[in-house]
Amino acid sequence: FYNIKKEYKKSLGYSFQVLEREPLNKQALKNIVFGYRGRGDPGNVLEYGNRYSMVDPDNINIQYIFGEMFAKTLRCEKAIPYLQQVLKKDDTYRNTESLLKECLSRQVGEGITAG
Repeated sequence: FYNIKKEYKKSLGYSFQVLEREPLNKQALKNIVFGYRGRGDPGNVLEYGNRYSMVDPDNINIQYIFGEMFAKTLRCEKAIPYLQQVLKKDDTYRNTESLLKECLSRQVGEGITAG
């Protein structure tokens, strides 16, 4: 609820209280991932996303967020597999295709300049 209202600090506070009692609570971890994503904190998004992946490794939303965070932090070699997995499951998912194209073109550009 608080993430929807963009009140990420409140959302994180409540979610961390739940995690204290239940360290792998799926909903709390998901809320934390979305909260940190909303705040623009890719390090914590990836950290809590990894914990969430232990509970639900096939969740398309988390796979997309991993791809998005790696792409936005210019780690396309890590983003590409996640983005490809998302497109395999749903080829219309958000802006996954554009992120993938951006990463692939960036890798080609790096290969040309590195060569």
